[in-house]
Amino acid sequence: MKELFKQIIKDFHLKKFKGVKKREVNIPLKSEQIIALIGPRRSGKTYLMYYLITQIEDITNVIYIDFEDERLGYNWEFQEIIDAYLELYPTKDLSNVYFFFDEIQETNNWEKFVRRIHSSLSKNIFITGSSSKMLSKEISTSLRGRALSYEILPLSFKEYLSFKDIEIDIISTQGRANILNSLNKYIETGGFPGVIVNEDDENIREAMLKSYMNTMMFRDIVERYSISNSNVLRRFINILYNNLSNEISINRIYNDMNSNGLSVSKDSLYNYMDYIEDVFMGFRLNKIDGGYNSKFYSIDLGFNSIMSLKLSKDIGRMIENLVFLHLKRLGYDIFYDKNGFECDFIIKKNNVVVNAIQVCYELNENDIDREIKGIKKVKERFDLKKGLIINFSQDFSRDDIDIIPLFKFLLEFK
Repeated sequence: MKELFKQIIKDFHLKKFKGVKKREVNIPLKSEQIIALIGPRRSGKTYLMYYLITQIEDITNVIYIDFEDERLGYNWEFQEIIDAYLELYPTKDLSNVYFFFDEIQETNNWEKFVRRIHSSLSKNIFITGSSSKMLSKEISTSLRGRALSYEILPLSFKEYLSFKDIEIDIISTQGRANILNSLNKYIETGGFPGVIVNEDDENIREAMLKSYMNTMMFRDIVERYSISNSNVLRRFINILYNNLSNEISINRIYNDMNSNGLSVSKDSLYNYMDYIEDVFMGFRLNKIDGGYNSKFYSIDLGFNSIMSLKLSKDIGRMIENLVFLHLKRLGYDIFYDKNGFECDFIIKKNNVVVNAIQVCYELNENDIDREIKGIKKVKERFDLKKGLIINFSQDFSRDDIDIIPLFKFLLEFK
């Protein structure tokens, strides 16, 4: 097995890095902490590692192992990685070596190995994983005080433009037209880098998205959590995706499923929701005052397009999903409110409410008062000076509330 590790390490040192671009998230190369990049499969964690590697002057100071490599199997020891590297480079000082371990959650007892490297060999350790609970649990116990975690989601709209080498120009008529055209494609395609490369071929694009979804559903949820009835899980996921941005009730879903002949316990549905968040298939949004109900948002708009025919025609809910993801990338604590009025997003920073946001496709005289009323109620309740309504293209202000187009929000809001 050591010979295979030598081959893997040496082959990587001969690798040519093409199309590797900087992401918006800033990852320190020298922190003396274990850096954990956590996010859904195919979201660009590996290429973010590649970008960091291109910043290292001597590629031979890098050990990169992809633990999803089918050649590895199960009959090997972690120490063989170190031994293989030292046989290739016997004079190397391991304290100067950078360790990059991709999808490390695929191995057992990885945390002990990583902790040993950090304690005795090198402080330059980078790991990725596609399970938020598994990695966060291990990081908070075995790696306590030694790790920094970063959530890596599919490309934001700004990253999408960079990925496609599209200049961000919202001033000129042509520049704004290019941005809006790109935004329409982004809403349909989503932000998975591999899908974007094939966005002009609808058949390939849909096949890739379905493959990603099935991997999350069956490998990451059904196999990992030993779920016996995958049909119930699939039905539950379909219900969530067909009700994106709507308030959902597990109790109501439980009653509906059982009345339609799908036998499942209420506890199982709550567990399924946890698993779906664990593998980054989507996220819950809780009401600011608590309660059992919540909203659900997809990890990527590409999934929305293949999971819901009804949703594909509802651009307002697609926009709302994009706004949620942008706020999440910025690290805000996000809530909603529904109490005689509705406010789509109430955002907190350092446990203080700092803004209230409504989302719609377009505003007319019939609905603008309703949208503004929801903002005003939240502003009064939390003594806010800020309020924002996001729509697809309109740009104006009313009653001290800014109404801005989606592209401006995605490119400028911080």
